[in-house]
Amino acid sequence: MTRDNRKHERILAKMPKLECDVCLGDIERYYDLSLEIVSLNNKLCNMVASSPSNANLFVSGRVVVLRDGVS
Repeated sequence: MTRDNRKHERILAKMPKLECDVCLGDIERYYDLSLEIVSLNNKLCNMVASSPSNANLFVSGRVVVLRDGVS
């Protein structure tokens, strides 16, 4: 685990736990869907960046936007 990851884990551990029974199911589903979206986005970025058959995507006159999740 990197130093940044440990720092983020400490910050998260200090945050109050979600205790609302009404919201908990929705929040958990939101987290699951968010994780799936990030995972699919990463797969897409890797596919585009690593496949020689996608080289024609990066030709002059074309704009390609890939979000790598790094802010």
